[in-house]
Amino acid sequence: IVQGRGAYTAVQGEQLFMEEGDLILTPRWTWHDHGNETGEPIIWLDALDYPFVNLLQSGFFEPLPEPKQPITKPIGYTEERVRLARPAWETYPEEVPLATYRWRDTQRSLTTLRESEGSPFDGVLLEYVNPFRQGPVLPTMACLIQLLRPGEHTRAHRHTSSTVYFVVKGSGQSIMDGERFDWGTGDFFLTPPWAWHEHLNPTKEESILFVMSDKPVLDAFGYYREEAYAENGHRQAVTKI
Repeated sequence: IVQGRGAYTAVQGEQLFMEEGDLILTPRWTWHDHGNETGEPIIWLDALDYPFVNLLQSGFFEPLPEPKQPITKPIGYTEERVRLARPAWETYPEEVPLATYRWRDTQRSLTTLRESEGSPFDGVLLEYVNPFRQGPVLPTMACLIQLLRPGEHTRAHRHTSSTVYFVVKGSGQSIMDGERFDWGTGDFFLTPPWAWHEHLNPTKEESILFVMSDKPVLDAFGYYREEAYAENGHRQAVTKI
């Protein structure tokens, strides 16, 4: 959720209320619609696996016979069933939990891990996971949150997955195949498959990026590969700005 709060996405009869920075899932083949009764605009980012689905020629949809799906579950139904302590007398009905990944929890984790070593290629990088299977949030898409600390400059690497970035906060630069791209709050940028890339936060403020990747698709077929940039042991030369 990029801006606003109080609207909801209804999925499988449950209202998942939005707050800025939250991640909300609408898994494949689930009834879903949206509502905003706050009087204020709500802006969010939609990410879909449409290119992959289209390549398989398996894309289709079904409209609900009614204008709006009935709400059949109480507020907080899923959140109470995906915690570490869960109801022992029932099984959660959905294959992919219709979880709302709250920004307040994600931000707390980023703050806790801020002083850790982190990844040499991505800084402090956290992956949102399926709380039951500990894998990616969706079978075809991974969602992550990335913190680049002030002055941090990551090592260059490349991988066969493609990655889309949304700048939640801050500013910085990414060098991809020798070309520098500057970015700031609200911007999108992407790294194509098998392109050398590294990130730099030259400011005195932290930068936070929301990250989406098709790595789960490649993992499923055994096609994921990653390589560190070895020349000079660290970084690419910038040939284009």
